[in-house]
Amino acid sequence: MNQKVRKFIKNLIPPVILSLYKSPVPKYGYFGDYKTWEEVEKISTGYSGDEIINKVRLSALKVKNGEAVYERDSVLFSKVEISWPLLAGLLYVASQNDNSLELVDFGGALGTSYYQNKKFLSHLKSLHWHIVEQDKFVNIGKKEFINNVLDFYYTKELKNLVDIKNHRL
Repeated sequence: MNQKVRKFIKNLIPPVILSLYKSPVPKYGYFGDYKTWEEVEKISTGYSGDEIINKVRLSALKVKNGEAVYERDSVLFSKVEISWPLLAGLLYVASQNDNSLELVDFGGALGTSYYQNKKFLSHLKSLHWHIVEQDKFVNIGKKEFINNVLDFYYTKELKNLVDIKNHRL
């Protein structure tokens, strides 16, 4: 519609009607009174939904297989976005530990941060990247992404992971 026509119509409409037309209506979310969190979970979807997990899986496989350079939350990028503070911290810790790095990545999906920093950490004497994730990601990780650096753990295995690492130190 022509700008002049829009302006003319806007001037004709009483402000109260215009404000009703422009009232912010949430584009997403769940609204209402719910008695329990479980009740909300039944009607909602989220990061644990199969569609999202499969999108993350397919994107992460492209990175793993060299078909893409970087992904974050299933979005593929043509260039790796380095978090320089994170990388500096990882390299500093490795330099203080005989050029070795062992870390636990909470919520690390299928290795997003590992693949993001892999190029800069490949020279380390030893690198172990343990991802603690929701069950569906761990199932996929153990089947398709585990290697000599990456490993995946269910939240319930966290105590075992800590116990194993303490005995190895």
